[in-house]
Amino acid sequence: PAVVPGSWPALGALGVVTALATQAAILTGRGWSIGSVLTVSLLAVVAGLVAAKIWFAVLQPGPWRQSLARGWAVDGFLVAAPVTAIGLLLARGLPVGAFLDAAAPGMFVAVAIGRVGCFFTGCCAGRMSHSRWSLWSSDRKVGARRLPAQLVESAVGLAIALGAGLLVVARTGLPEGL
Repeated sequence: PAVVPGSWPALGALGVVTALATQAAILTGRGWSIGSVLTVSLLAVVAGLVAAKIWFAVLQPGPWRQSLARGWAVDGFLVAAPVTAIGLLLARGLPVGAFLDAAAPGMFVAVAIGRVGCFFTGCCAGRMSHSRWSLWSSDRKVGARRLPAQLVESAVGLAIALGAGLLVVARTGLPEGL
């Protein structure tokens, strides 16, 4: 009940595109070539997605192939994507701190957009509640009033994105990467 099919993949993809565009805008504004930015970022995203699938499959009981078809674990992405990006940056002789600084606002914009997709898809559902803050939503099995964990995380992601964006854009004499 109350699931909007395709909302998570659509909003997840929109989040990734927005994150890449945000990072590219920051770095090209500082003289980086768009090719360098997108090559490293896209390879890091692919490595992160593969790791998210594998991590989910490892954490879930049952046959390996069924686990791969069912879900993702963001922890795998958060480990593999930065490690891949750092390795590629070092191999290309590009500044790691500047790249990661520029990636931070976009990553949290992606969280803000993607978690709305989680709400509409019914994954990562909050607990059932009678609180005035609860909303009617689904966990793909039961529709009920729940604390909207996904929407809270989305709002926090947006706040962090705005704060990180202000710090990155208004950098005043600080070395990159701090």
